[in-house]
Amino acid sequence: MHDHGFLENSNGDLDKSKMQKPTEKDKDNLSDWRWKLRFAKTLRPDLSDATKAYENFLSGGGKPQSVNYPGFLVGDSAGRRVYQSIVEDVKKSAEHHLKQHQKNLIE
Repeated sequence: MHDHGFLENSNGDLDKSKMQKPTEKDKDNLSDWRWKLRFAKTLRPDLSDATKAYENFLSGGGKPQSVNYPGFLVGDSAGRRVYQSIVEDVKKSAEHHLKQHQKNLIE
């Protein structure tokens, strides 16, 4: 699955007729992001998973990228925050559905 953004047709598939050639500004922006990626790799080796994923985004041509979700959720401080947020969301959703179910049983 790929995020085609505004290039999707009504079925969610890539509509190639909406594609445009990159402008000079687009090319400059891509160059800027490639430099930022190089700096991030040098200055923040602790973000190797993130820079690897971003490099695939910039240059991977849609090639699949493997993600170690368990490692991210357990071994990364941002991953632990994401995990906590997921747990809280699931709890709130379960409580909401339980209340709705109980309300429907009473009525």
